[in-house]
Formats: sequence, C-alpha cells, structure tokens
Amino acid sequence: MEIKLDVHMINSETNIKFDDNQSAIKISDINNFEFNANQSAIYFLLNDNDVRYIGKTIDNSMQKDKTINKVITILIPLEINLEYLEYVFIEEAIKNEITLTSNQTTAEPKISKKQKDEINEYKDKILFILKNFGYKLVETENGDKLEGKPHPTKARHKWSKEISQIKFTAKSIDGEGQAIWQKKDELVLLSGAKLVINPQMNKDGSINFSAQFAQKLRSDYSDKIVDNFTTEDIVFPSPNTLGMFLFFGGQNTWAQLKDSSGKSLDDWSRVG
Repeated sequence: MEIKLDVHMINSETNIKFDDNQSAIKISDINNFEFNANQSAIYFLLNDNDVRYIGKTIDNSMQKDKTINKVITILIPLEINLEYLEYVFIEEAIKNEITLTSNQTTAEPKISKKQKDEINEYKDKILFILKNFGYKLVETENGDKLEGKPHPTKARHKWSKEISQIKFTAKSIDGEGQAIWQKKDELVLLSGAKLVINPQMNKDGSINFSAQFAQKLRSDYSDKIVDNFTTEDIVFPSPNTLGMFLFFGGQNTWAQLKDSSGKSLDDWSRVG
C-alpha cells in the first residue's frame, strides 16, 4: 500500500493529512486534547500504545481517567459513514481480544455492501498509517500483531456456495442455535435459538467487553427475542458477532458451529 502524507510534528502532537487533505489523523497527549462534538471523528484513547477506548464521542470521565495518556483522533470525510467506521474498529478490537474500558458498543449499521467495502478499505488505510507511526493497534490482513501482545497467526476463512447449503449448530450448556452462512458477510442465526442468560464476567466481577457488546446487540434485536428465544431469523456479519449475541460473550464460534457430522465451520472454510 502506498499513501502520500502531509505530516506536521511538534513535541506533544503529530498531525497527518492524506486523501488530498480530506482525511486527517491527530496523535496527541491527553493534556493537549480538546473534544469537539461538532467534528466527524473516531477517537482512540490509549495508555501508551495500548488501546483502552474506541468511539465517536468522549465523555468527561474518560478524559479524566488517569490511565489514559494519549489520544488518536481520526477526522473523516462526510462520505464515510461514521457509525459503520466505529463499528468495524470495535469489531477489530474484539477479534484481537483488546479489553476496552468503556461499555460503548454498537450494532452493525444498515448500509450497502459497496459502502461497507469502501469503509473497510478506509479502515485498513488508517491502520496502515498508524502502524507506520509505531501504533500497531490491531491485527491486520497481512498478519501484523498488536504491539507488545503475542497472538497466534490469524486464521483465514473463505465462504463458498457449498458452505451456504449447510446448516450449522452451536451449543453450550445454556444456549443453542442454528446458523447458515448464506453470503460472505451474512451469517443467519435461525429463529428459535436459545440465548445464554448470564453474561461472561471478568475476574474482578465486572462484565467483560464482549458481553457488553452482546448486551447492545440484544437490545438492538429485542423485538426478535421472547423469553430468551429468538422469534425471527437474524443476520450477523461474522461468526464472532453471532456468537457474542448467542452466548452472551466471546466464543470461538468458528469452532463451535458444526454440521450434522460434527465438522466445524472452521474446518469447512479455513484456507490458512
């Protein structure tokens, strides 16, 4: 990837402009940061190089959090859907097991596939730029890892028409659901799924981030849930998101979804 940048640096702040100055990234110390509610932006709050928060707003309590010492502000052009960009960054954090301090989560906004592809390409561009400035925030498609955080090589999966004809089942002690991977970015949880009632917790007794994300998902689809059973088919963008909704927290749903012979979705679709 090749991107032309216009960079201006001072002691406590780095300003990066690109896309003919329509987009910008500002990296600053928290003490020199002022939140502007009128700008279209995504914010990363960090403790050194560790991401603690991702979102399109910042409240006063987060700015006063003494564990936060750095802010990355991503200023985006109007044609980029802010809600979906926030969503894909949070999804990336979940995949990479980043523990965020805030319960601000989001369900997938309803936009066209073309818009999704454009925004995911924009997201990858942001991550590429940040990586080259020393911020390997999340794992990217070429296998880069979080700075200072060891992770196994990320598996790659490929959708196929053959897979779309298979009904997979995921089970736990308290929950169960059937799903069909009907399109590359559409995994359908079939009506009648039994949802896990109790959220997954951290060791300190607090609700972990993936369970917070699941709470928001369940709120968004509350009209399709009765007595902890789904009453309609629900479409999710990935097995991980489906698993969070079904099991109330992070699960390796690629391995848990199995066909009638016990072969997992991971076995069916893994390519590397």
